[in-house]
Amino acid sequence: MAGNVAPPPTAAEPLNERLSPAEIGAKLPFETLAFVLQSVSIVLLFVGGLVAVTAGVYPPSCAASGCSAGAIEIAGYGLMAARILIILGLFGIAVGNGMHLEFDPPLRSGASVQEVSAYNARRWMGIVLEFVLFGLLIVVVVWSVGGLV
Repeated sequence: MAGNVAPPPTAAEPLNERLSPAEIGAKLPFETLAFVLQSVSIVLLFVGGLVAVTAGVYPPSCAASGCSAGAIEIAGYGLMAARILIILGLFGIAVGNGMHLEFDPPLRSGASVQEVSAYNARRWMGIVLEFVLFGLLIVVVVWSVGGLV
């Protein structure tokens, strides 16, 4: 009778072993590249927004005596540079997010229900973020060609 007993179930690998330096090192190049790309892209978005706000404001002297053609031209070039920076920033965030989605290691067998649901939620939020970012890219492109005021 003792030979018919099933072996005890094996425990799931603890989270601290999943986050060991060897495991982190296996995904380091792509995760680091995605993080750096997204960080630089956020700075590009900020600078693009700052350029758009500052370039779109006419100098105070324009209110009293009217603007010269040079001031209007400088504002136009500033808005064009801002659009380029915003598009590069949005595209960089989208590519970094795509790298996270593509190179994120799969769950191991024996993962708890909470780990599976957190993993699935993170993946779905990444997919939703991709659609939002590409929607914003389309809006900026339409704005750039004069479809939006």
